[in-house]
Amino acid sequence: MHVTTKGIEAFLLKHPYKKVRVPEKEEKVQGKIMAEVFDRLASRGKLVSQFRFAHLVNRIDPNLYYRAARAWASFMSEYHFFQLLREGGFDVNYSLEEDFSNGVDIVIFLMGKTLRLHCYYSTKKAEEFAEIKKRRHPTQERVEFPLYEQEARVVGNVHLYTEEHIKRLQEMVRGSAYP
Repeated sequence: MHVTTKGIEAFLLKHPYKKVRVPEKEEKVQGKIMAEVFDRLASRGKLVSQFRFAHLVNRIDPNLYYRAARAWASFMSEYHFFQLLREGGFDVNYSLEEDFSNGVDIVIFLMGKTLRLHCYYSTKKAEEFAEIKKRRHPTQERVEFPLYEQEARVVGNVHLYTEEHIKRLQEMVRGSAYP
């Protein structure tokens, strides 16, 4: 089943993100399981609500319920951007291996070039984590592509990338020498 951006947006309106506080004991836990669960659902075209997602992750690792509930908005935002790119005719790929090995969320093949993006909603904490991620995955090929509040489209309390971001990517590729 293929999920569209409009389908994701309609889903977010019915199942809006609710802010959660993550207990300190969950902050330090490795979150790879969350990405694996989301990827498995997305590859089958299945969207689940924030707390259903947290429940599914919690069945695998009981130390990740609140962290999964908080991370859900990021996963939905990235998935929406992935589908937005796909619907715009871009050749895009997501790979768990690329994500965990290189800190890359989306790979775009554009105008004969490969663009590896690290996508995130820009908050103080997210910017700090992006710096940690840069040190953990030192690669020249990854492009930091933050989503700033004033540029985001908000649907169901989730910040989403827009067509303007796609135009910016095209301009970046035209004006530089990406591999």
